Formats: sequence, C-alpha cells, structure tokens
Amino acid sequence: MRSSQQTPDALSAGQPPWLVRTRGPALLAVPVLVAFTIPLVGGAVTLLLPLIAAHLRPRLWRAASRAVVHTCSALVLLGLWLPALLAIVSQGQVALPGSGTVWLLIPLCAPVGPASWLAPALLATGLTLVGSAVSVAVRHPWPWLVAAWLAPATYDAATHWLVPAAFFC
Repeated sequence: MRSSQQTPDALSAGQPPWLVRTRGPALLAVPVLVAFTIPLVGGAVTLLLPLIAAHLRPRLWRAASRAVVHTCSALVLLGLWLPALLAIVSQGQVALPGSGTVWLLIPLCAPVGPASWLAPALLATGLTLVGSAVSVAVRHPWPWLVAAWLAPATYDAATHWLVPAAFFC
C-alpha cells in the first residue's frame, strides 16, 4: 500500500517525475506572465499563486511544511506588488525599484508599442521561472520567493534600459 505522499493525483498520474517537476515551475510562472502583461486582470490572477503553490507542494517541495509554503506564497504576492502599492499609497513619494509596475494595477497610462510592455514582462517572468525551477531543484520554495521579489525590479529595469518606453496617457 502506498503512503498518501506517493499516491498520484490527476495531474501526475502515470507521468515521469521529471515531467511533473518541469510543469510545476511553469505553473508558478504563468500567473506572473499574466500579471505583467494584462493590466487589472493580472493582479487578480496572481491571487491564484497561493492556491497553485499549496496544490503543488507535495510534488515540488515535499520537505517544506504547509506553513512554510503558505508563508512563501503570501510573501511572493507581497513581493510582486509591494513596490507598486507603496508608490500608489505614497502618491509617488516612495519609489522602490519595481514601482514602474503601477500602471498594471491602475492603467491610467500605458506603454506605447508591444515591445515596451512585452519585453519587460518576459524578462520578469523568466526570472520567476528560473527561481521556481531552482526551488524545485533544491526542494524548497525560498528561491521562488527571492525571484518573485526581484521580478518587479527586473520589469522596471527592462522598461528603463532595454526599451525606450513612452507612456500614452
């Protein structure tokens, strides 16, 4: 008889472990891609991250307790949106790296051209994907958390340095 940790569920039944471990980081990165590409809706989609992480915990981070995964999930949400929320609440007086994501929460202005919003979104999502892949490799969610905290700063840096972003208001 198998233990409850070894019982396959509907997502991983009959699949090799490497496929399950590969799909996990992608499932953790998709809400970040949506958040950084679709204003208003993306912020709401990131609220699914704690549910996804809790569902994937037995397959990706067996050694991590539920409390650790829930804490990391909450901190991931905080890290993704803290710079933008502080910029909004302080009316621009507090500008952390990553505060350029304010337009994703309140789309009063938007970057002009698809490259000016797609390139930063892909770089920030790529960083989150790498962090979640490393977290799967080390079997702990902390690298995913660190990557999520760095993602808004990556988005902001890409907006300023890689793409001459002009905002249309």
